[in-house]
Amino acid sequence: MREALEETGLTDLSLGAVLGEEELSPAPGMRHHRYYYHLACRENPPERWQHFETDPSEGDEGRILFELYWVRLPKEAPQLSGGLDRMLPRLLDRLRADARERGPSFTRKTPARIREKKHGRPGSRPRIHRP
Repeated sequence: MREALEETGLTDLSLGAVLGEEELSPAPGMRHHRYYYHLACRENPPERWQHFETDPSEGDEGRILFELYWVRLPKEAPQLSGGLDRMLPRLLDRLRADARERGPSFTRKTPARIREKKHGRPGSRPRIHRP
C-alpha cells in the first residue's frame, strides 16, 4: 500500500484482496518476487491526475512523474509491460463476483498509470481499483 500511495497520491486506500504472487528471473542471477493486490479507493479522485513520486526505489532518478487516469475494465485496460497485467483475469473474476453479489448497477473503474522516466521511455505499473 505504501508504494500505491507514493505513486498515485491516493490517501484513502484499503486492501480488497491478494490476487496472487509470482517469482520471475528476468536475467541470469536476478530474481523478482511480485505480489498483486486489489486495492479499493474510498476517496473520489478526478478522472485524470498527475502525481510525483519523490522517493523512487530505483536508484537516483529524482522525482518520477505518474500520469493517472481511470479505465473501464476489461475493454479499456491497456497492455502493461513486463507481464504486470498477468493477474488481471483474477481481478476481473473478483469484480464480476462482487457485481453478482451487489446487483446489476455495480460498475467500477481502474486507474491506469503511465510512468515517465527521465530518459523518456514510458512504462507502466499495476493498477489500483476504485469502487
